[in-house]
Amino acid sequence: MTNITITERKDVKNKENRFAYSFHYNNKRYRKSGFRTKTIAREQARQHLEELESGINLEDKDKAFKDYYMDWVIAKKKDKITKGQYYWYIRSIDLFVEFFGEDKKTKDITDIDYQSFINWYGKGRTKSSLHKVNVCLSQAIKRAHSQGILKINPVHDVDLNYTVEKQEEQAKFLSIKKYLDLIEYFRSREERSYLLLFILAITGGRFSEVNKLEMKDLKEDAIHLRGTKTETSDRVVEISKKDMVHIKQTLEQLPKKKNGKLFDISHNACIKSFKLSMDKLDINLDRTPYSLRHTHCSYLISKDIPIEYISKRLGHSSIRMTLDVYSHLLDEHREEQANKVRNLFS
Repeated sequence: MTNITITERKDVKNKENRFAYSFHYNNKRYRKSGFRTKTIAREQARQHLEELESGINLEDKDKAFKDYYMDWVIAKKKDKITKGQYYWYIRSIDLFVEFFGEDKKTKDITDIDYQSFINWYGKGRTKSSLHKVNVCLSQAIKRAHSQGILKINPVHDVDLNYTVEKQEEQAKFLSIKKYLDLIEYFRSREERSYLLLFILAITGGRFSEVNKLEMKDLKEDAIHLRGTKTETSDRVVEISKKDMVHIKQTLEQLPKKKNGKLFDISHNACIKSFKLSMDKLDINLDRTPYSLRHTHCSYLISKDIPIEYISKRLGHSSIRMTLDVYSHLLDEHREEQANKVRNLFS
């Protein structure tokens, strides 16, 4: 049995901090001072000893969850998952930090805390998006619980309270006319969020890709998109020289970011500007900025651009993925092509 020794330092002026404890465990001495009474010191010593006996890493216990989580992701996940999956692990901890701050300790996460976070993120999100974030975070939290860092599992019986139902396929698109009208409206504005929307529309890029652009990514007639999902999503997307001139001229009027990013704005700011644009053009549809990516593909298909090129432009991992996502558009276009062939021999 481990003997705990409580000592009193009478030379300490502050009577609130005069007691200390010490004990030996596995040939190592542990000591801590600064307690007001013998009872408090003994209780803290017993708790310390229990943690050692249960195998809890005390450094992990006192870590901010952000650090605990990233250590776990790098050790357990990074080399075993795709870039797309890794993106969601990083996005999930970024959201956690946005809600709780960087200093939230692992041991301080409660079930009410976690449910409040899920409710916050679930506003305006689909079940799929909320599920991804919950899966990423809950794995690390369950590990902390199994280690004894958390006495109660905060993610047990969590309710995934999302507010947006998954969109039907047609709800992901805009008509070509509305799409082109939006491009011209984005072009007419000088704010950073509208320039980001402009680039989303003319490249078919993802928000996360465009949001982290730097000046070195802008070529004479192309944009380098450093992808987030798969190896093939790192790509160069061609645009017109006229559009590149507009992009660079607009950037010259905007304050430069200290981190070198051209945009680095919140997703909510992007959504807000997109909705304002829709209102300005009297487009009464429930759409998100992601519809620009889908409609960009639709527009290219309508212009007879080969599916192989479209797939690479969108950063898809394979042509099969493009065919799976946009098969209904290809079917519609195939009928148009069939009519052209019929007319050739009429």
